[in-house]
Amino acid sequence: MAHEIMEKDTAVFNRVAAWHRLGTVVDSDMSPNDALSAAGLDWNVYKSSFIKASIPDCDDVFSTDYAALIREDTKEILSVQSADYQVIQNKEHFEMAYELSNDVKVESALSLKNGRKVVLLLRGDTFDVAGFASLLQRIRAEKSVDIYYPVFDRSIEESIAAQGVVTQATKIVIVEGNYLLHDTGGWEAIADLLDA
Repeated sequence: MAHEIMEKDTAVFNRVAAWHRLGTVVDSDMSPNDALSAAGLDWNVYKSSFIKASIPDCDDVFSTDYAALIREDTKEILSVQSADYQVIQNKEHFEMAYELSNDVKVESALSLKNGRKVVLLLRGDTFDVAGFASLLQRIRAEKSVDIYYPVFDRSIEESIAAQGVVTQATKIVIVEGNYLLHDTGGWEAIADLLDA
C-alpha cells in the first residue's frame, strides 16, 4: 500500500478527502483535541520492562537493555527501543500543537503502519487569501506590465515583498497547492481566477 494506511490505522481529514479516500472527512474546523478523538488516535503506548525471546531447544532469553513499545488497544508491538527511550503519548503530541497557538486548527490526523507512525498536520490562517486573489486578478488583467509579488523565505520565516515577478512575456502562470481545494475562508473565489 503506497499510502501506508493499514488495517488498524485510522484517519480524519478536514473538509477534503485524501487521494486514497480512506478515513473520515469532517466539515468543521477541528482543534487538536477534537482531531485526536475523531481520528481514533486516543490510545496509549506502553513500554515493557524487558524483552523475552523464545528460542527452540533453548532456555528463554531475557534482556532489560531493550523495551517493547506496545499499542494499548490492539496489544501490538509497535517497535523495540532502548530501555531509556521515553514514550510520547498521542495525547501529548496533539497537545504540543497548542504551543503554536490556542486557536490552531487541524488539517488532518492519522496513523500509518498500524500505529507505528502518527501524523498531525496543522493549518494556520497566516496566508493572505485576499492578497493572493488580487494578485491573480492583476496577472489576468494587466498583461502589458511586469507584476511583482512577495515570496516566502523559509530561512527567515518571513515574506519578502517584490521578490517574484510575472513578466510581460509570461504566457502561463502555474498555481499549485492543496489550499486551492478549500471552499471557505476566501479560497472559494480563487477557482474563478484559474483556467484549469
